[in-house]
Amino acid sequence: MMVVRGGRWVWLLRAVVAVAPVLAVLLTAPVGTAPSPWFAVPLGALAVSWAVFPESVAGIVVLALSVGWWAVGPPGDDALHPAAVGAAACLVAAHVAAVLASYGPAQARVPRRLQELWLRRALLVLLPVPALLAAARLLRGDVDVAGAWIAGLLGVLLATALCLLAVRPAEEPS
Repeated sequence: MMVVRGGRWVWLLRAVVAVAPVLAVLLTAPVGTAPSPWFAVPLGALAVSWAVFPESVAGIVVLALSVGWWAVGPPGDDALHPAAVGAAACLVAAHVAAVLASYGPAQARVPRRLQELWLRRALLVLLPVPALLAAARLLRGDVDVAGAWIAGLLGVLLATALCLLAVRPAEEPS
């Protein structure tokens, strides 16, 4: 694995932040619903803003717009196209690159340990995406999926609780 050093490598991370969300939206083109320039260009401008200021609220807006495009852009079952896996990878890559770029100024060196930590986290997040897409494809068109929504909600709550337990701070001695 390449060690990201200050200067050009951090700007490479920022380039990923700027390009990956736009690419995620453009991945709806194989589905038949390419975004108009009226959506893609402002999204790109916001993504560049996020790249320059990786700890800003622009990242939330860019990610929300990208996910929102996938939610309303492709009609019906077209949103369940395999390109959605690539879009998810683009958004996770942008997020992780922004996190790494936010650890310091453009001249700062990102420690290898942090790079490896965030790479592992990104891969763990992306690991279930193909299975989730397959499950969504199996459930599409099913009239009685209320139980699936409840099970999904409970699964998300359980995963959140487990994450909270995993990242809780160590108790301080009294």
